[in-house]
Amino acid sequence: MNLSIRHLLAFFLQFGVFGLLLLAIADDSFLFLPIGSDLLTVLLVARHHDQLPICVLAAATGSTIGVFLLDLVCRRGGEEGLKRLVKPKLLGYLKQQMEKHAAAALIVSCLAPPPFPFGASIATASAFQYPRPHLLAWSSLPAQFDSRWSAGPPSISDAGSCGSRTQPSLCGSWAFS
Repeated sequence: MNLSIRHLLAFFLQFGVFGLLLLAIADDSFLFLPIGSDLLTVLLVARHHDQLPICVLAAATGSTIGVFLLDLVCRRGGEEGLKRLVKPKLLGYLKQQMEKHAAAALIVSCLAPPPFPFGASIATASAFQYPRPHLLAWSSLPAQFDSRWSAGPPSISDAGSCGSRTQPSLCGSWAFS
């Protein structure tokens, strides 16, 4: 393991469960860290078996907070802001998936191992004004089961077109199909 990665891991490890919460927030928001909360969770639980429930809760809570922070910025930036963050080919693919199967696409992105673009999926859903409560629910449920596994929900599709991507109230409704 690289020396700088060891130092980064040791930094978060010294704070215990609070360090896990901070790492999960950073990892699932804007910062791209070379270590993930999964590794820190394993290390903390290996040291203190009785803290498994609190570690899972800290990782899931941190992940949800990180997704919320990413959502705040990307929702405001809309599709124009997203074009600066995501490669055009990936943006087109994610947009197509979000329009057809938003919930399933979010859950798959949560379950898929790296290098799957988890942050790009969350940013795309936010930029296209996917409802925040649904976004947080679908992205946090798998996090409670090792950050990356769960069964899929019913598909969700865009029931209308958005006149303005910057005004959520003007966006077409999202409905279960």
